[in-house]
Parts: sequence; C-alpha cells; structure tokens
Amino acid sequence: MLLLHFEIGEGKYALPAERVLKVLPYIRLKKIPRAPEFVAGFMNYRGRLIPVVDLCSLILERPCNPFLSTRIILIDYPLKEGESAPLGLIAECVTEAIHGNTADFVFSGIKHRDTPFLGGVALNEEGMVQFVETNLLLPGHVRDMLFNHDGIEA
Repeated sequence: MLLLHFEIGEGKYALPAERVLKVLPYIRLKKIPRAPEFVAGFMNYRGRLIPVVDLCSLILERPCNPFLSTRIILIDYPLKEGESAPLGLIAECVTEAIHGNTADFVFSGIKHRDTPFLGGVALNEEGMVQFVETNLLLPGHVRDMLFNHDGIEA
C-alpha cells in the first residue's frame, strides 16, 4: 500500500494515498466565523468551495507552521451511505510517499476519545509513524456543519 507521509510538529504520520486526490501548495483560506479552531476555512478549488482542516490545530492545538513543505492534502472524505466529498488537510513536511502495509501499524495501547482518527504505529528507518484513519477525522457535529449542503459553487 502506498502512504502519504507528513509531519505534525515533531510527530510523523501517514494516510492511505488512495484517499488523496491532490497535494496542493498552502494558500490563504476564507475563515469560517465561529467554526472550531481546527477548521482553517474554505478554499476555492476549480470553482468549488472545499472545507480545510488544520491537522496541527486538531492534534497539537496550534496552527501548522507555514514552511515551504506545508501543504494542503485534498482527500476524498467519506460521508454517509457511500457518499464522499473533498476535504483539505493542512500538514507540515508533506514531502514523500512511502510503501507500507496496514499490518505494520500496531495498536499503541493508547486510545483517546478526542483523537479516534489516530490509528496504529509502525516503525521505519526514520522512527515511529502513526496511521491516520481519514474516515474518523471529524466529529459528527463538525462533519455536519461542513458537509450538510448540496454543494456550494464559488
């Protein structure tokens, strides 16, 4: 399986490349008033408004640093009943894809109710890499806020 490798602070993470639609440069976003801090805003992608989540803010409670390698990972985010929609994820050091096997990621023994999307941990030559379960990224109320519409055209 091919995995997109990225960093959040000093931690290394990976998500399945099959969920990735595009890796885009970090751009200025339209803020969403009163949205949770980890919701960075909306971006215009090919005439469609796409919600964007800051993974550093979601995991570390601070925004991602604007490094040259900070990117917006556009994923196919699963909704209900077989539907999906694009979702942007801001992450740091998005520089490579790695080969891995889901069996390599083992349960760490730690599960936190606020981070159900953090899956197993694998060891590679660079250290520990944690798997990100993209389908569990958003709490239900945030998912409903961002995707409870028929599509917004820019």
